[in-house]
Amino acid sequence: MTAAVRTSTVRQPAAPVRVAMAALVDVRACSAPRLRSIAEECGGRPVGVIGTFHEAKRAASMGVVVGAFMAPPLGSMALASGAMAASFGRLPIDGSLRVHGPRAEDAARLARVRTAKGTDPLPAPVAPLERDAVRAEWGVDDAVRVCLLVAGPAGSCDARRALDVAGRTAMIGGSLVLVVHPGAPGAKRAVALSTAEGGAWQLVLDERAEEPELLAAAADAAMVIDMRIPLEAPRRALHGVAGLLGAFARGEQPMIPPGDAIGARLAVRAGLPLVVAEATAAAAVPGLVPAECMFDPRRPNVAARALQAILSTAPR
Repeated sequence: MTAAVRTSTVRQPAAPVRVAMAALVDVRACSAPRLRSIAEECGGRPVGVIGTFHEAKRAASMGVVVGAFMAPPLGSMALASGAMAASFGRLPIDGSLRVHGPRAEDAARLARVRTAKGTDPLPAPVAPLERDAVRAEWGVDDAVRVCLLVAGPAGSCDARRALDVAGRTAMIGGSLVLVVHPGAPGAKRAVALSTAEGGAWQLVLDERAEEPELLAAAADAAMVIDMRIPLEAPRRALHGVAGLLGAFARGEQPMIPPGDAIGARLAVRAGLPLVVAEATAAAAVPGLVPAECMFDPRRPNVAARALQAILSTAPR
């Protein structure tokens, strides 16, 4: 006689449900106003962050709900597809995912998901700081003209070329101070030039340069000029082994994020006159600035004349 064997089903504990990310954000490519805009647009839904732990904390401090984050890979995002899947799980495939920054765009493309068309809405306005107090921090007299280099984000703007324009403007119309974010490429070189004996350049470093509305009352004008403006023919793309080695080589170099138009739009919203280099994101916004306020970045004298025309009519 065979004894009946009673079997029972062992239930495994349910796996935690992971909420789908509303957006992927490359924090290094986002200014503080853009992060606030993302937080407002996502409305409390979780966001996947591509960046270091400190960059994820920076995003959270701007109101972004960080659902998960992953450290940026060395080189191309294609080298971190496994880490991306482990960090962010399955991304939404219904076309609702928003992406911000080049690495976020690469991540979505690698995951083969449709993304929502970005609108980059402006964040809620912030009150400007008091003019006299800010200028006292800078050590700048009220009669001295001040131009703000719009940092959108800081890593995208070209401090060296902006200082060249400011110096030429100073030679045309008198003393001028350029306010630059310390994280801007070329900032150290610009400081060295501004302190050169007999130079016409004057420079102030201020992290608040990525918040044009905060400094709008203390500045007389603003300028947009980016590092990634093409000044020469692009290089041929590398493929195969050469392309793979190139991906690692690029990872060892500081990433220059593309500039966005949010900073320039905030400056205009705050009533700050603006000169804009051609081939920037701000230059592509219809009606943002008149044609006479746009300049070819290869012709700094033209930019200086445009900036001087604005400053000569700006109220003190």
